[in-house]
Amino acid sequence: MTTSTPGAALAAMRPTQAYRCLVCGASFTAKDRRAKYCSERCKQAAKYRRTKKIKATPATPPCGGG
Repeated sequence: MTTSTPGAALAAMRPTQAYRCLVCGASFTAKDRRAKYCSERCKQAAKYRRTKKIKATPATPPCGGG
C-alpha cells in the first residue's frame, strides 16, 4: 500500500510533453501543460522584463489627461 495522495497519483499519470522556453528558446520537458520556462532563472528573467515594461509606460492622469 502506498501513502501517496490522490493528486500525486493523478500527476504521475500525466504524459510528459516537450515545450520551448519563452525566454531562451531551449526545449524542455514537463508534465504541466502550463509550463512556459525551462528554469527558475528564465522565469525570473521574464518577471523582471514584465515589471520593467510596466514601470516604463507612463501613467495616465486620473482626470483623463489635460
